[in-house]
Amino acid sequence: MISIIIPTYNEARYIKRTLQQFNALKDRKNFEVIVSDGCSTDNTVMVAEKYADKVIVSKKKLTIAAGRDNGVKIAKGDILIFLDADIQVPSVNIFFRKVKEIFKNPRIVAATTKVYIRPAEATLFDKTFHFLFSHLYFVLNFLHYGVARGECQIIRKDVFLKIKGYDKRLVAGEDFDLFYRLGKVGKIHYFRDLVVYESRRRYERMGYPKVLALWFMNYMSVIFFKRSYSKEWEPAR
Repeated sequence: MISIIIPTYNEARYIKRTLQQFNALKDRKNFEVIVSDGCSTDNTVMVAEKYADKVIVSKKKLTIAAGRDNGVKIAKGDILIFLDADIQVPSVNIFFRKVKEIFKNPRIVAATTKVYIRPAEATLFDKTFHFLFSHLYFVLNFLHYGVARGECQIIRKDVFLKIKGYDKRLVAGEDFDLFYRLGKVGKIHYFRDLVVYESRRRYERMGYPKVLALWFMNYMSVIFFKRSYSKEWEPAR
């Protein structure tokens, strides 16, 4: 079984569409969709309870790392797929068939994909930036520097538990930290032929220079000092 885990906090605008896309799965019984909510104040939970298989709700606001880990606690799958609440997966059956195929290789402990802006929203700059950034991630993984964006992280559950999952103390950079540790225990596969799409909300709200600077500072901080550079990761809603 594959467990799809989606952490949420006030994601009512996107969560319905994100969850509905999995209705197209042909072998739906071999998947479970889990929403792990961090004490939303909108109707995210109400929507999630209608479309997800399982919903776990925290009584207090969580780091996204803690939210993802809470989802793992109720997951039955041997493969965990962490997606953000605004992520769209084109051709879901092809996507998950390729995921299943690559994990037949016992050396593969984790995988990730390209992350682009939704085509209907993407500007030329968006397309260029994410094309180049995805190639950077491919090269880093090819050189055995485990790295993946939190928008789409695919991991063997037994390995995830072995390395004790996400560091729940981290408010940002938890995705970099996890894949850095995964890269030390096994092979990470980068799907050059698969892509997921995110909204451009964070880039609109913060601008690319600030987003890129925060990514870099948090990456360096969690790798070398085991703590986030950011004091809080500002939601982009």
